[in-house]
Amino acid sequence: MQVKMSQLLALCLASALSLSACHAKEPATAAQTGPVIATVNGVPISQSRFEVFLQQATAQGQPDTPALRNAITNELIARELLSQQATKEGLEKQSAVAAQLAIAHDTVLASAYIQGYLKSHPVTEPEIKAAYAKLSPELQEYKARHILVKTKAQAEAIIAKLNHGANFGKLAEADSIDTGSKKAGGELGWVSPGNVVPQFAAALPELKPGTYTKTPVQSPFGWHIIMLEAKRTRPLDQVQPQIVQMLQREQVQREVSSLRAGAKIVVHQPTPAPTH
Repeated sequence: MQVKMSQLLALCLASALSLSACHAKEPATAAQTGPVIATVNGVPISQSRFEVFLQQATAQGQPDTPALRNAITNELIARELLSQQATKEGLEKQSAVAAQLAIAHDTVLASAYIQGYLKSHPVTEPEIKAAYAKLSPELQEYKARHILVKTKAQAEAIIAKLNHGANFGKLAEADSIDTGSKKAGGELGWVSPGNVVPQFAAALPELKPGTYTKTPVQSPFGWHIIMLEAKRTRPLDQVQPQIVQMLQREQVQREVSSLRAGAKIVVHQPTPAPTH
C-alpha cells in the first residue's frame, strides 16, 4: 500500500506533541552520536526522529509496513531539504518563524514533563473509585418511553387517559409524532441525560420506574409525556478511561499551580488589539 507524505503530515499534526515533534530537531550532538537513517548534505537524520513519526503514524491506525517506513524516510528527507533551504535564506530570524519554533520547543518539553510526571504520579485505584462514586449521579442511564405531541392540550388529554389506565405504548403508537419511536410504543431504549434535550433530561431523575410525568414537558420539539421503565448507573469499567483522564488533568492543573506559586512571574500586557 502506498503511503502519501501528505497523510504523514496530517498524522503529525494530530496532536500538540506530534506537531512539536515534527518541527523540533535534536541537538547536533545527539543527531551525530545516535543511529541515523539518512544524511542530507552531510546533516544526519536520526533514528529517534524517525521513530517519533512512526509511533504517531501507527497510533493513528497506519500499519507498520515497509511502504510506511519508506514514506516516513522520504518525508524526513524532504523536511530536512526544506529546512536547510529556509536556514540559508535566514527565515529562522523572522519574528513569526522564531515564535513558532519557540512554541514547538516549549510544547515538546512541556509534553515530556507531563508524561514523566504522570508516570511517576499514577492515578490510584482508590482515587478512581472515589471519583466514580462522586460522579455517579452524572453516570445514570434511563430506559424510557415518550409520547410527543404538538400542543400542551393534546399532552394533557393523553395524561388524563393514562391516569384512567390507558396503555402508554398503544397511546404512543396512536398519537405520538415522533416517527423514530412511535411504532415501538414510544420506546427510546437506554438514554443518558447528556444525549437528550435539557427539558427531557431534567424530568428523568424525578421519575421512579413505572411512573410517567403528570404534567407535560415542553421542549423545542413539542410536548412530551415521559415514562421511566428502569434506571441504572454505568459500570466503572465503561467509564474508567474517562475518569483516569479527568484525574490526570486535575493532577496536571495542580502541578502547574504549584509551579506558578514557586515562580517569579511578571506579566507584560501584549500589544492591544486594533480598534475598528
